[in-house]
Amino acid sequence: MPDEKITFTQTGVIRRNNKNAVCVRFERQGNAAKEFAEGFVPECKIVKSNGFTKEEIEKLEAYMLEEKPAIIEKAKEMSNFLKMWGNK
Repeated sequence: MPDEKITFTQTGVIRRNNKNAVCVRFERQGNAAKEFAEGFVPECKIVKSNGFTKEEIEKLEAYMLEEKPAIIEKAKEMSNFLKMWGNK
């Protein structure tokens, strides 16, 4: 049985299609390998996945939509921190 613990990671603010965005990734250990789902905020859509069902992806997208303000705020904080250290 796979480990149902899902980890969430995100980037700071990035440019995607000439717009600001945040890349988010959900991962868990499957039976054979890591399973993942990757998407973008503000669209709140999963664009790439392996091992997650359609229903699970719908739940992840709903989570992204519900948490969008917090995800964007955290991304801004991360980007500001990187700028402080001279990274672009």
